[in-house]
Amino acid sequence: CSDVDTDTIECTATYDMQFYDTPGTDAYTVEITTQDVSTTSDTDSEAFSYSTLKALDLDATTIEFGDLAISATGTVLGDTDMGDAAEPTIQNDGNVIIDIGMIGEALTGADTITVDNSAYRFDDGIYVPFTAIKVTNTINLAVGASSLNKIDFQLTIPVGSLPGAYSADIGVTSE
Repeated sequence: CSDVDTDTIECTATYDMQFYDTPGTDAYTVEITTQDVSTTSDTDSEAFSYSTLKALDLDATTIEFGDLAISATGTVLGDTDMGDAAEPTIQNDGNVIIDIGMIGEALTGADTITVDNSAYRFDDGIYVPFTAIKVTNTINLAVGASSLNKIDFQLTIPVGSLPGAYSADIGVTSE
């Protein structure tokens, strides 16, 4: 609190909410009680809404398969540790249960490798080929600070591909 003038004090308080706190209209209330030097007091409250947030964090910024021979399949296995970007992990950074949208593109470099030669899976499930159209995967990733899910990636180099470095973008979205 700080003095504004001889009969006014201004106070500021902070309450840190968590990203996973339950959303809702008028879901939370702030209550303020004031008291003067003669112990006269007054209390007032105001409800506020906490918006719904669908968000995720993928700890890997790149997925690298290394050198693969023609017709070979490489994998990058995920984990449930947000501190290891070499092993991809998804975290629900919102306050509602989410599913995961996945979209890919063809790999380009010395040649073009079609998008369906790359795939992904969650929690050791079956590999799902990437498509150029977003696919929503129902995984019901829970809310909370420890809401983690591993994601694995796979790439097969088709017969007839030219040797060289290839790259592509993928999209991982909360749905």
